[in-house]
Amino acid sequence: MENEENYGVRHSNVADIGRDEMNLAEFPVAVLADRAPAGLKSLVFEDQVWDQGQNRPVTRRVTVAASDTYGLPTALDDEVLVGLIQLTRRAPKLSRQVFFSRYQFIDLLGWRREGKSYRRLEMSLKRWAGVTLYYDNAWWDKLARSWVNESFHVLEQVTLYDGERLRTKQRQGGTVGLSSFTWNALVFDSFQAGYLKRLDLAFYRSLRSAIAKRMYRFLDKRFYHRIRWTFDLREFACEHIGLSRVHDNGQIKRKLRPAIDELETAGFLEPLNSGDRFIRLARGKWDVAFVGKPTTVPCGPPAENRGLCRELASRGVTGMVAERLVAAYPAARIREKIELVDWIRESKKTDMPNPGGYLAAAIRENFSPPSDFESKAQCAGRLTREKKRRGRERLARRLREAIEDTKHRDATKRVQDYLASLPVGERRRLEEYAVAKGPKLLRQLYDEHLQNHSGLAEGYRSRMIEKHVMTHLRDSEKCKT
Repeated sequence: MENEENYGVRHSNVADIGRDEMNLAEFPVAVLADRAPAGLKSLVFEDQVWDQGQNRPVTRRVTVAASDTYGLPTALDDEVLVGLIQLTRRAPKLSRQVFFSRYQFIDLLGWRREGKSYRRLEMSLKRWAGVTLYYDNAWWDKLARSWVNESFHVLEQVTLYDGERLRTKQRQGGTVGLSSFTWNALVFDSFQAGYLKRLDLAFYRSLRSAIAKRMYRFLDKRFYHRIRWTFDLREFACEHIGLSRVHDNGQIKRKLRPAIDELETAGFLEPLNSGDRFIRLARGKWDVAFVGKPTTVPCGPPAENRGLCRELASRGVTGMVAERLVAAYPAARIREKIELVDWIRESKKTDMPNPGGYLAAAIRENFSPPSDFESKAQCAGRLTREKKRRGRERLARRLREAIEDTKHRDATKRVQDYLASLPVGERRRLEEYAVAKGPKLLRQLYDEHLQNHSGLAEGYRSRMIEKHVMTHLRDSEKCKT
């Protein structure tokens, strides 16, 4: 295999909006390095999510099993997989079998047109044909709307031609002489079902770090739902990005920082200070937080405007009025007033014979919401604050329990050390005296369990001895002072 450490890459400056299959963006399917560690034949990633359909938490697990001949996919193979999705999207029609020329593929990936690139591409395609993916409760079936178990090869067939440019030139418009690959039916079904997201290919290719590229694909998918996310540090880094589990939390943070810096510099992530980025919850327990910048993928104001116009029209605003409102007022105000009108209608606070007219007036005049109105953002903020408060209370309780447990262990050790220092006969007399003069309740419990030959009797006996010795030790310390 070619040495990939000096593998040549060139990047395009032209923005190109592509697509990414969301199952493949959720979990890694390749190692983050240029080559897999010697002897490593499989990768396993897993997390736990709440399944609304089953109304319970489910563990999702992805296993990547290498072929004996070609091994596990690497970071460059992951780029090739992204490229395969783009070739499929750009084909004249959506089809499992996709024809391509290798120099076309090399250009798409932003690699140099040289022999090393062609050999590396061939190796990658063979790897994807040989590797087996096992998804346990981890493959989202969009049509069934549930997590399912699936086992499959990504590619079912790969056909590569030498000298394809010459033959293609001779047969212009045809597929004779073109290389091709054929998707597994399951992956292609996901394409057909539309389980895809937008991907800024130029931005993706511009990233230098394999960790940054992996983070970009995963976070870009999550930012579609909301712009701020907090993850368990180890789950994020090890299960969704692909860092080794042998790293401790400090090493994980050091591994992530350069990639985070790159994504901040590139304008994909909002810069955060270290305390806001890495949040310590307890000893050995950390979260990592991300805030995205939605302008990274140029979805374009027209698309956003069309979406807002549709939202307004569905609530009774005429098309021309909706367009003027969207052009004249900030999108945030429009969304705020849409939410307000929806809340008024659902809660039936007032009669609204003309919701479209009321909504338009609310946007123009910036109506203030009623005192009892709570927006989704406010509700989310309140729930977040309550969650943090409960978390602080839980940590305080655990701290108190830990302190009490430490005190108890220290007291027990003092008693044991003192008893061990006594001669056998003196220790026996002290223990008998402690039991005879112990607290009434403890003596009653001790006698009852002793008569019933219960193992708990010894515990009550030890407790009476411990209380007696601790009293004796405290009295001795007072006398000394």
